[in-house]
Amino acid sequence: MIKNDAKLRWPEALMAAMFEEPRTRLNSKLRDAVADLKDRQPVASTTLKDIEGDFRALSEKLNDSADVMAPSQYIEARRFLNQLQDAIRALKDRNVQNYFNNTWTARGKTVAELIGNMSKKEGLLFAPAAQGDEAAYRSLYYALRAFEAGLQVAQK
Repeated sequence: MIKNDAKLRWPEALMAAMFEEPRTRLNSKLRDAVADLKDRQPVASTTLKDIEGDFRALSEKLNDSADVMAPSQYIEARRFLNQLQDAIRALKDRNVQNYFNNTWTARGKTVAELIGNMSKKEGLLFAPAAQGDEAAYRSLYYALRAFEAGLQVAQK
């Protein structure tokens, strides 16, 4: 979610004026954190604390406004914040720089090569699709299913 220079695509509900201050600060601090990681520096503990504080503020404001939001907007915003929380948790991982220096980039021109590459690299695994990546994940899912079906036929 933050790999693309932390350029987040906020859901409409979180673009409301009541979320502007923590959202703007969080955006800025996440970009600072990613810039540090790309410069091969660990994320400063003060930056992490600021990120967590702004995230909590956003989450609390969302909870407080749940009764005035359309259920679909609330669900979309909560799902986004859950994914963002996972990304923030990843910033604390001592190996997080591997996400930004391409050490943990999955490679392979075929499904077999991709699976082989991912099984060799410690830390690489499939995770849920981030917002905007659903089509690519769906395509990969179908390719993996076809590969699995081919393996089952070959075993018979």
